Amino acid sequence: MNTTKTVFNKLYSKKTELESHKVELGLVQDILKEYQNAKSKGKAMKKFANEVDQKNNELDKLETLYNKTIKEHKESIENFEFNRNDIIAIYNRASENYKKLVNNASDLGIDVPSNVEKSFKEIDDLFNFQKNAYAKNTTSKRKEI
Repeated sequence: MNTTKTVFNKLYSKKTELESHKVELGLVQDILKEYQNAKSKGKAMKKFANEVDQKNNELDKLETLYNKTIKEHKESIENFEFNRNDIIAIYNRASENYKKLVNNASDLGIDVPSNVEKSFKEIDDLFNFQKNAYAKNTTSKRKEI
């Protein structure tokens, strides 16, 4: 009976060792499966990280261009306003002088010189242009980013 007990004890310990190896083999397979999954996800992650970096660079360039364009747009509006104000002042002075000239020429029975008529017509056209262009060009809702 002692011998039987010894044999069973040895068999039982061998069975435990086999189960232990079976558990370890399962863990190894699980880790290798996770490694393959991580490898695949890591490759995709690196690809998308590069894409994000590339898009960030593109956005930085666009932002720089946008801000530069906004600045130039504001400068153009200021220059438009400056010249518009000059055109208004010139028109007011020329209009008053032209009316006087027309009245004086009529009193004298002569025609206004054609070069003066043509010149005042161009001043008048510029004055009318600034009235129509004013609303489109003087305000900007765009802001720098």
